[in-house]
Amino acid sequence: MQTPEKLIWMFILMFFLFFVPDMVSYGQWSWKAREVSDFAVEKMASGGGWTTDVETKVYGKLDSEGFKPEDWNMSHTEGLVRAPGIVQFHISSKYKVKAFGVFGDKFEKSMGDSIYLTVQGSQQMAAQIY
Repeated sequence: MQTPEKLIWMFILMFFLFFVPDMVSYGQWSWKAREVSDFAVEKMASGGGWTTDVETKVYGKLDSEGFKPEDWNMSHTEGLVRAPGIVQFHISSKYKVKAFGVFGDKFEKSMGDSIYLTVQGSQQMAAQIY
């Protein structure tokens, strides 16, 4: 193998070594956010909206999934919702791509907000309480 080919393969390998763990972690948090939003909407639809009981269950689910509620922005349909009303739940946060830290603090600071990816989950469903 020639030297230029080795360099190309080295860059390809470095990409996977640095960015694949971040891609996997980002995918994991995205999956969890969607799972929490599905759970919240199902509880809201069957419970008639955002009630204290639903709130307790949703925060319990956040805790069991490893979420820190203070790091996440949540919005939901307020109060009691009766059929055929729609209940909605949205959760979002920022995920910091840690692979850029390998290049140093100056590089990471120069990247600004572009090292952050949005993680979100959103769901809506018709209320089931008449």
